[in-house]
Amino acid sequence: MHVGWLSSGDPRTSLGPHLNHAQRVLSIHIHNRTRAFVQCLIFGVVLTVGGASYGTTQGAFGWALALAGLGTLAFGVWSLVKSVGLRRELRRISRPQ
Repeated sequence: MHVGWLSSGDPRTSLGPHLNHAQRVLSIHIHNRTRAFVQCLIFGVVLTVGGASYGTTQGAFGWALALAGLGTLAFGVWSLVKSVGLRRELRRISRPQ
């Protein structure tokens, strides 16, 4: 099963033998959303700060980079919110009946 970049058939990746198919899919989605959040946070902060610095000293291109960095940060926050919702869903379906 391949969902996103992570494969549950990968022998180096342990998703837990006790998880059913729906729980595995949710955990892979959570992993991918969290990865997107971290990458967007790193690149968004660098683009925003670097772009603003370049924009104040050089010109308009820096402000365009700062705007792209803010967009990247916004996408990262959106990924975090989606990840929190998926974690809540995983807890709901994993709760013993």
